[in-house]
Amino acid sequence: MKLPKSSPQAFVSTDYSLSHHSERRVNIGVPVLNGQHTLARTLGSLLNQNFENIRIIVTDNGSTDGTPDIVKEFCRMDHRVEYYKFSRGPVEESFARSLELADSSHFMWAAADDFWSPSFLDACFREMTPDVSFVWPNWWVGDLDDGVGTSAPMHPFPYASHPNPRYRTLSFVNTHHLAHKCNIVYSLFETNLIREAYKRQDISDDGALGAVLLSSGKCGLVNEVNFYKHFPSSAMNVDHIQSRWIPKIVRNRRGIQRNFFRHVHRTRRRLTEHFPEWSVEIDKIHSEIRLEGPSPVISSTLQLLLSTEIEAAIE
Repeated sequence: MKLPKSSPQAFVSTDYSLSHHSERRVNIGVPVLNGQHTLARTLGSLLNQNFENIRIIVTDNGSTDGTPDIVKEFCRMDHRVEYYKFSRGPVEESFARSLELADSSHFMWAAADDFWSPSFLDACFREMTPDVSFVWPNWWVGDLDDGVGTSAPMHPFPYASHPNPRYRTLSFVNTHHLAHKCNIVYSLFETNLIREAYKRQDISDDGALGAVLLSSGKCGLVNEVNFYKHFPSSAMNVDHIQSRWIPKIVRNRRGIQRNFFRHVHRTRRRLTEHFPEWSVEIDKIHSEIRLEGPSPVISSTLQLLLSTEIEAAIE
């Protein structure tokens, strides 16, 4: 899965194989800050969707590199791309701006270094049935520049499509962040759903936002992998970690632990404010969180209890 990082012209196709959903239009928000090395690849993959009725809203959070020139070239070549530059601010404001500008039935965010296969939107819309408010795609994660990464043959979090909001929301809260659960924010949403959810919780705590989303509407899942999440090899390189991060961790272990548990406490507080009726379960989950823990499920006891409840309800 090695992809070029070339000029905008290299990514815009003139031979689309398009599907037409006359009643559906998608706005795609692309928050960016200094994305000149990957942005052309990202915008090209979005424009090459087998789905024509899109509008791409690039919200530039004060870039100082070549990002503006790249986006302006895309705007010149394709009227579906729009560019808005703002003064530097918190990342959640950059996400919010694109959502505020949306005027479509459906909306999605796109990180400025990720990639989508041409079938992405079509695959999501196949799962967007009348009772489904958003669709969470499966993903590949790795370095898009050298093609090293992994994916699962099926969506890793099947609980997200369960009809019981308590089960899917608490299961999500009980899933460790290291399991990439926060990719839920890159779903395809009914615009009204994501707007209402974002009023309650912005993306500054994407885990809490994911829980709000799963409590707000039923989620559809795409099992095929057509969303590619860029995670640079340098972030996973052992030598890089040993040379740059281990000394800092050793020197600042107490500080790291303090910041980690401060974040845990903040998320727990937000979740109990959002879901006071589930505060006992949320407190139990967060009491079992550890700084190190490879298991995607934080509390196996709670997950078993949730599953038992569902089985009993079905019987």
